[in-house]
Amino acid sequence: MTIPAGAEAGTHHIVLVDSVTGFTVSSAAFTVSPAAAATNVKAATDTKSVSGALASTGFDALMPALLAGLLVLAGLGIGAFQLVTKRRRTAQ
Repeated sequence: MTIPAGAEAGTHHIVLVDSVTGFTVSSAAFTVSPAAAATNVKAATDTKSVSGALASTGFDALMPALLAGLLVLAGLGIGAFQLVTKRRRTAQ
């Protein structure tokens, strides 16, 4: 969490509210001191620690996409085979 540079020193509260029911799920109090606010502003503007890449979620979609593609191709092949055999039966 980054504290904005203009945050007033003192005690503040963060409240987590359920968007469906409107009930408070959790809350936490924290204190902002002038020295802490200056430290957080420096960390927020430090571009060395921020990369332009998205965070890794640990999920690789390549294999499921390949499997889905193979199943579609197999389905098309089975459909084409049935169409050809039906036409041959009706032609005889």
